[in-house]
Amino acid sequence: WAWRRCRFRKLTRVRVSIAIVLQKHARRHRVAHRFAFLHEKVRGCQRIWRGHHTRRLLSELERRAYKLQAFWYQAVARARMADMQRAAKVVQRTVRERHAVLAARRRLAAAMRTHSFWMMYKVRRQLWRRQRAAALVQRWYHGQR
Repeated sequence: WAWRRCRFRKLTRVRVSIAIVLQKHARRHRVAHRFAFLHEKVRGCQRIWRGHHTRRLLSELERRAYKLQAFWYQAVARARMADMQRAAKVVQRTVRERHAVLAARRRLAAAMRTHSFWMMYKVRRQLWRRQRAAALVQRWYHGQR
């Protein structure tokens, strides 16, 4: 019987050691499986975060692009407005100069008309006086007093 007990103990030890090894492998497998599941979850979270971060970055870039476009359009509009104002000033100056020239011509024409009127008035007055004097001289020489 002793050999049976010895064999039973040996088999029991083998069975226990096999059970221990199987438990270790099972635990490792379960832990690895749980870690793999957790790892997949973590990777999923990382992908979600990266997607969120990328979307946020893209929206920020889009907002900055809109801001830059608005600034550029505003700068172009300002430059156009400044050019238009400069052109308007040139046109206004030209119109003012032309009006000044026309006004000067009108004043000169008016002055010339006034001058011509007075010159003709003097000439007519002298002519009238000379005609009266000539008539007087004529009457004098013809004996009509």
